[in-house]
Amino acid sequence: AGVVVLAVAAGLFWYIAKFVGPTPGPGPTNVPATNNGGPGTVTPTPTRELAYAIEVQKVRDGRDYEAPFTLSGEILFERDYKIRIQVTAREQGYLYILNEGENGPDGLPTFNLLFPSPTSNGGTASVSPNALIQIPARSWIVFDNAVGTEKVWLVWSVAAVPELEAVKYVANPQDRGAILKPEQLAAVRAFITAQAANKASVERIDNNPTDRRTVLRADGDVLVHVVPLAHN
Repeated sequence: AGVVVLAVAAGLFWYIAKFVGPTPGPGPTNVPATNNGGPGTVTPTPTRELAYAIEVQKVRDGRDYEAPFTLSGEILFERDYKIRIQVTAREQGYLYILNEGENGPDGLPTFNLLFPSPTSNGGTASVSPNALIQIPARSWIVFDNAVGTEKVWLVWSVAAVPELEAVKYVANPQDRGAILKPEQLAAVRAFITAQAANKASVERIDNNPTDRRTVLRADGDVLVHVVPLAHN
């Protein structure tokens, strides 16, 4: 099963402690942690926030049927539905959207890059605070006739992600987002596998037809979430 087109590098922190002999004279040898900006200040880990919604258009006999509507999350989509994913980030950062496809000849998942692309945000992953990113930018995601579940990975990062920056060139009419070079595909797989356990918290907002979305929150400099799109 597949979509016509279509999760964050783990930070590694080293703490280096230097030990010196005691200084003669009275006074404490340890400075307690404070939150007032003085010695030993503990800086809270920032919480990142990303939101998405799914716009749905029903189709009957090859024609759009009824007005499109917005969902806060996922449902079991009919095969004659077509959808768009709308994403907003609370902060300036880098956004990448990928589709995990069927397994390749090596038995491992294939991946397509959906965002960024030349028709989405000018080909750059850098997004402004609260900017609306729509995937696809000018069309719809259309499900094929097979039953299955697509996995759409949302990746937001404070800094550009090298493994994903390296594959931006595949977002063109010829490659159609398919990551085919073995070394690049392996790097993307490793990146997503490493981040899959870092789950974001999920909050569904469903206030009214014009205020529906899923809000994701995670601590640190990266946020990753998989959106399952089940269809029959």
